[in-house]
Amino acid sequence: MGRMAVAILVLLSNNIDNISQFYGRDRVRIELVAYGDGVTAFVRDGSPVRARVDAAKTEGVRLVACRISLAAHDRGVADLISGVDWVPSGLPEIVERELAGWVYLRP
Repeated sequence: MGRMAVAILVLLSNNIDNISQFYGRDRVRIELVAYGDGVTAFVRDGSPVRARVDAAKTEGVRLVACRISLAAHDRGVADLISGVDWVPSGLPEIVERELAGWVYLRP
């Protein structure tokens, strides 16, 4: 994962913290869907942001990896950090959440 991708993931983590603090952790549900190169943040061996992933899990953020993107990186669901969920395809997961009234935040 390149430095730019790591910077984006750190920014996302900061955004999640800010939203949770503003609204209160018990008043929001946050789901971070990773696809493309972003899925490498959720793999057990080699995640450059492992500490932030673990913190997000502790704070109740649902972490979701795209299985298609995992396969494109020669990874599988067995390679995910414990507690990270997966979906067959990340973008439809985001679309479905938006259709259900969720807000899609981008870094």
